[in-house]
Amino acid sequence: MPQIGHYPENMRIGQLFEMMKNIRKGNPKVDEELIDAFKLYKIFDKPMHALSGVHAKR
Repeated sequence: MPQIGHYPENMRIGQLFEMMKNIRKGNPKVDEELIDAFKLYKIFDKPMHALSGVHAKR
């Protein structure tokens, strides 16, 4: 993740993933395979500030 990011305070990690998938308009199957392989769905409900780097700046 970029260390300098200005995300809405209430934005969740899952929302960022959806936003990036919409921007990229790539192969959604590949996206889902990667999300599943790394079990990223487990963190989708966490707030963005929970990610390292972003949290450290607060």
